Amino acid sequence: MMSRLSCLMVSAVLVACAAGAGHAQAPPTAEQIIERLKSGQGEGTDAPRRTRGLSAPAGNPGTPPSSVNPASASEAPVGAPIEPRLDNLFVAPPGQISPTQRNEVAAIAQSRPTIDLTIYFDFNSSEISPQAIPTLVELGKALSSDALKGTRFLLAGHTDAKGSNAYNLRLSQRRAETIRRFLAAQFKVEEQRLLAIGYGEEQPKNTANPNADENRRVQVVNFGG
Repeated sequence: MMSRLSCLMVSAVLVACAAGAGHAQAPPTAEQIIERLKSGQGEGTDAPRRTRGLSAPAGNPGTPPSSVNPASASEAPVGAPIEPRLDNLFVAPPGQISPTQRNEVAAIAQSRPTIDLTIYFDFNSSEISPQAIPTLVELGKALSSDALKGTRFLLAGHTDAKGSNAYNLRLSQRRAETIRRFLAAQFKVEEQRLLAIGYGEEQPKNTANPNADENRRVQVVNFGG
Protein backbone atom coordinates (compact mmCIF):
# COMPACT_ATOMS: atom_id res chain seq x y z
CA MET A 1 0.00 0.00 0.00
CA MET A 2 2.77 2.44 0.89
CA SER A 3 4.62 1.96 -2.40
CA ARG A 4 1.38 2.29 -4.38
CA LEU A 5 0.47 5.56 -2.66
CA SER A 6 3.96 6.97 -3.23
CA CYS A 7 3.82 5.99 -6.89
CA LEU A 8 0.40 7.62 -7.23
CA MET A 9 1.76 10.88 -5.84
CA VAL A 10 4.62 10.88 -8.36
CA SER A 11 2.29 9.88 -11.20
CA ALA A 12 -0.12 12.68 -10.39
CA VAL A 13 2.64 15.27 -10.65
CA LEU A 14 3.74 13.90 -14.03
CA VAL A 15 0.17 13.82 -15.34
CA ALA A 16 -0.43 17.39 -14.21
CA CYS A 17 2.73 18.59 -15.96
CA ALA A 18 1.86 16.76 -19.17
CA ALA A 19 -1.73 17.97 -19.23
CA GLY A 20 -0.88 21.61 -18.65
CA ALA A 21 -2.96 24.27 -16.95
CA GLY A 22 -6.64 24.88 -17.60
CA HIS A 23 -7.75 21.30 -18.20
CA ALA A 24 -9.04 20.71 -14.68
CA GLN A 25 -10.12 22.86 -11.79
CA ALA A 26 -7.32 23.23 -9.29
CA PRO A 27 -8.01 21.78 -5.84
CA PRO A 28 -8.26 24.16 -2.89
CA THR A 29 -4.90 24.96 -1.35
CA ALA A 30 -3.89 23.85 2.12
CA GLU A 31 -4.31 27.45 3.29
CA GLN A 32 -7.85 27.60 1.94
CA ILE A 33 -8.71 24.28 3.58
CA ILE A 34 -7.30 25.49 6.90
CA GLU A 35 -9.32 28.72 6.74
CA ARG A 36 -12.49 26.85 5.87
CA LEU A 37 -12.05 24.30 8.64
CA LYS A 38 -11.19 26.90 11.25
CA SER A 39 -13.96 29.38 10.54
CA GLY A 40 -16.33 27.99 7.95
CA GLN A 41 -15.75 31.21 6.00
CA GLY A 42 -13.04 30.15 3.56
CA GLU A 43 -12.94 31.21 -0.06
CA GLY A 44 -11.87 29.30 -3.12
CA THR A 45 -13.84 26.12 -2.37
CA ASP A 46 -16.94 24.59 -3.90
CA ALA A 47 -18.89 24.91 -0.65
CA PRO A 48 -21.08 27.97 0.03
CA ARG A 49 -19.89 30.32 2.74
CA ARG A 50 -22.96 29.61 4.85
CA THR A 51 -22.54 25.81 4.80
CA ARG A 52 -21.51 23.95 7.90
CA GLY A 53 -21.64 20.31 8.80
CA LEU A 54 -23.18 17.52 6.78
CA SER A 55 -25.66 18.21 4.02
CA ALA A 56 -28.44 16.49 5.96
CA PRO A 57 -28.69 14.05 8.85
CA ALA A 58 -27.93 10.47 7.92
CA GLY A 59 -30.77 8.24 6.82
CA ASN A 60 -33.38 10.93 6.34
CA PRO A 61 -32.22 13.94 4.29
CA GLY A 62 -33.66 17.22 5.51
CA THR A 63 -34.95 15.90 8.84
CA PRO A 64 -32.80 16.02 11.99
CA PRO A 65 -32.51 12.72 13.88
CA SER A 66 -34.84 12.56 16.88
CA SER A 67 -31.98 11.48 19.17
CA VAL A 68 -30.32 14.92 19.02
CA ASN A 69 -31.80 18.32 19.65
CA PRO A 70 -31.04 20.24 16.42
CA ALA A 71 -31.43 23.61 18.13
CA SER A 72 -28.72 22.87 20.68
CA ALA A 73 -26.49 21.41 17.97
CA SER A 74 -26.74 24.53 15.82
CA GLU A 75 -25.78 26.71 18.78
CA ALA A 76 -22.57 24.81 19.56
CA PRO A 77 -19.52 27.10 19.39
CA VAL A 78 -17.13 26.45 16.52
CA GLY A 79 -14.34 24.14 17.62
CA ALA A 80 -16.11 23.03 20.80
CA PRO A 81 -15.36 19.44 21.83
CA ILE A 82 -17.82 16.78 20.76
CA GLU A 83 -20.06 15.16 23.28
CA PRO A 84 -18.18 12.74 25.57
CA ARG A 85 -20.30 9.74 24.63
CA LEU A 86 -18.97 10.01 21.06
CA ASP A 87 -15.30 10.32 22.03
CA ASN A 88 -14.79 6.58 21.79
CA LEU A 89 -15.79 6.57 18.12
CA PHE A 90 -12.41 8.04 17.20
CA VAL A 91 -10.64 4.96 18.56
CA ALA A 92 -13.24 2.37 17.55
CA PRO A 93 -12.39 -0.21 14.85
CA PRO A 94 -13.19 1.14 11.36
CA GLY A 95 -16.78 0.60 10.33
CA GLN A 96 -18.00 -0.26 13.83
CA ILE A 97 -20.44 2.62 14.00
CA SER A 98 -24.12 1.97 14.73
CA PRO A 99 -26.89 3.72 12.75
CA THR A 100 -27.78 5.70 15.88
CA GLN A 101 -24.20 6.89 16.30
CA ARG A 102 -24.01 7.82 12.62
CA ASN A 103 -27.13 9.96 13.08
CA GLU A 104 -25.69 11.61 16.18
CA VAL A 105 -22.44 12.42 14.42
CA ALA A 106 -24.37 13.88 11.45
CA ALA A 107 -26.48 16.09 13.72
CA ILE A 108 -23.46 17.42 15.62
CA ALA A 109 -21.60 18.03 12.36
CA GLN A 110 -24.29 20.47 11.21
CA SER A 111 -22.87 23.13 13.54
CA ARG A 112 -19.21 22.59 12.63
CA PRO A 113 -16.96 24.15 9.97
CA THR A 114 -16.70 21.89 6.93
CA ILE A 115 -15.36 21.64 3.41
CA ASP A 116 -16.54 19.50 0.50
CA LEU A 117 -13.74 17.91 -1.51
CA THR A 118 -13.99 15.99 -4.76
CA ILE A 119 -11.69 12.99 -4.35
CA TYR A 120 -11.57 10.65 -7.31
CA PHE A 121 -11.62 6.88 -6.94
CA ASP A 122 -11.40 4.13 -9.50
CA PHE A 123 -14.87 3.19 -10.70
CA ASN A 124 -16.78 0.95 -8.30
CA SER A 125 -13.67 0.81 -6.11
CA SER A 126 -12.08 2.27 -3.00
CA GLU A 127 -8.71 2.58 -4.78
CA ILE A 128 -7.54 6.19 -4.94
CA SER A 129 -7.22 7.53 -8.47
CA PRO A 130 -4.10 9.49 -9.49
CA GLN A 131 -6.44 12.44 -10.12
CA ALA A 132 -7.19 12.54 -6.40
CA ILE A 133 -3.61 12.96 -5.23
CA PRO A 134 -3.30 16.77 -5.62
CA THR A 135 -6.41 17.29 -3.47
CA LEU A 136 -5.28 14.74 -0.88
CA VAL A 137 -1.83 16.33 -0.70
CA GLU A 138 -3.36 19.72 0.09
CA LEU A 139 -5.70 18.12 2.64
CA GLY A 140 -2.78 16.29 4.25
CA LYS A 141 -0.74 19.49 4.48
CA ALA A 142 -3.69 21.25 6.09
CA LEU A 143 -4.54 18.58 8.67
CA SER A 144 -0.89 18.11 9.65
CA SER A 145 -0.26 21.87 9.99
CA ASP A 146 0.35 23.69 13.25
CA ALA A 147 -2.84 25.67 12.60
CA LEU A 148 -4.96 22.52 13.05
CA LYS A 149 -2.70 20.67 15.46
CA GLY A 150 -4.64 18.53 17.94
CA THR A 151 -7.96 19.03 16.15
CA ARG A 152 -10.13 16.03 15.30
CA PHE A 153 -12.01 15.62 12.05
CA LEU A 154 -14.83 13.64 10.54
CA LEU A 155 -14.17 12.22 7.08
CA ALA A 156 -17.66 11.66 5.70
CA GLY A 157 -17.86 9.70 2.45
CA HIS A 158 -20.76 10.23 0.03
CA THR A 159 -21.81 8.59 -3.23
CA ASP A 160 -24.38 9.28 -5.90
CA ALA A 161 -27.57 7.23 -6.08
CA LYS A 162 -26.41 4.77 -8.73
CA GLY A 163 -26.61 1.26 -7.29
CA SER A 164 -28.32 0.09 -4.14
CA ASN A 165 -28.28 2.09 -0.93
CA ALA A 166 -26.69 -0.81 0.98
CA TYR A 167 -23.88 -1.15 -1.56
CA ASN A 168 -23.24 2.60 -1.68
CA LEU A 169 -23.10 2.71 2.11
CA ARG A 170 -20.38 0.05 2.18
CA LEU A 171 -18.49 1.68 -0.69
CA SER A 172 -18.51 5.12 0.93
CA GLN A 173 -17.27 3.59 4.19
CA ARG A 174 -14.34 1.90 2.45
CA ARG A 175 -13.45 5.11 0.63
CA ALA A 176 -13.51 7.18 3.83
CA GLU A 177 -11.25 4.61 5.49
CA THR A 178 -8.87 4.70 2.51
CA ILE A 179 -8.49 8.47 2.90
CA ARG A 180 -7.90 8.05 6.64
CA ARG A 181 -5.09 5.57 5.97
CA PHE A 182 -3.59 7.80 3.29
CA LEU A 183 -3.44 10.82 5.60
CA ALA A 184 -1.93 8.74 8.40
CA ALA A 185 0.68 7.10 6.17
CA GLN A 186 1.71 10.05 4.00
CA PHE A 187 1.32 12.98 6.41
CA LYS A 188 1.57 11.32 9.82
CA VAL A 189 -1.87 12.57 10.85
CA GLU A 190 -2.76 10.51 13.92
CA GLU A 191 -5.55 8.10 13.09
CA GLN A 192 -7.15 8.89 16.47
CA ARG A 193 -7.84 12.38 15.09
CA LEU A 194 -9.77 11.06 12.10
CA LEU A 195 -13.24 9.51 12.19
CA ALA A 196 -14.18 7.83 8.89
CA ILE A 197 -17.90 7.31 8.30
CA GLY A 198 -19.66 6.45 5.06
CA TYR A 199 -23.11 7.90 4.38
CA GLY A 200 -23.61 6.38 0.95
CA GLU A 201 -26.33 8.11 -1.09
CA GLU A 202 -28.26 9.37 1.94
CA GLN A 203 -27.10 12.99 1.74
CA PRO A 204 -26.98 14.21 -1.87
CA LYS A 205 -25.45 17.61 -2.41
CA ASN A 206 -27.57 17.98 -5.54
CA THR A 207 -31.00 16.90 -4.32
CA ALA A 208 -32.58 17.60 -7.72
CA ASN A 209 -30.31 15.03 -9.37
CA PRO A 210 -29.21 12.26 -6.98
CA ASN A 211 -27.03 10.76 -9.75
CA ALA A 212 -25.07 13.99 -10.29
CA ASP A 213 -21.28 13.88 -10.13
CA GLU A 214 -21.08 16.44 -7.32
CA ASN A 215 -22.80 13.98 -4.98
CA ARG A 216 -19.65 11.84 -5.06
CA ARG A 217 -17.53 13.66 -2.52
CA VAL A 218 -15.86 13.64 0.88
CA GLN A 219 -16.78 16.13 3.57
CA VAL A 220 -14.16 17.05 6.13
CA VAL A 221 -15.71 18.42 9.32
CA ASN A 222 -13.90 20.09 12.23
CA PHE A 223 -14.93 18.28 15.43
CA GLY A 224 -12.73 20.26 17.80
CA GLY A 225 -10.08 19.03 20.20
